[in-house]
Amino acid sequence: MATVGRGAEQYTVRFPDGLRDRIRVAAELNGRSMNAEIVATLMEHYPQPEPPGFEEAYSFFQSVPEDQQKELIFEIMRRKGITAEDIEDGLVPGVRPKK
Repeated sequence: MATVGRGAEQYTVRFPDGLRDRIRVAAELNGRSMNAEIVATLMEHYPQPEPPGFEEAYSFFQSVPEDQQKELIFEIMRRKGITAEDIEDGLVPGVRPKK
């Protein structure tokens, strides 16, 4: 899980005219702060590389009967300490929150 809050790495960015306002509007529409909007956008465009063994894990998941896949996802989330709020806040790399 990405480090967020005061412990996260910080970087100063200068926005071209009008961009800050566009980000503010997008953040409001998505129900999150400007910071969360910027981080979610960057994570979408710069996803983490797939970890080794991803293809095998994905193949395994595809082999699980469809009616059991949701239960498997929730179990993985529980073991990894991922909450639905993390997903809604755009804090899980590679996972888009529902709009």
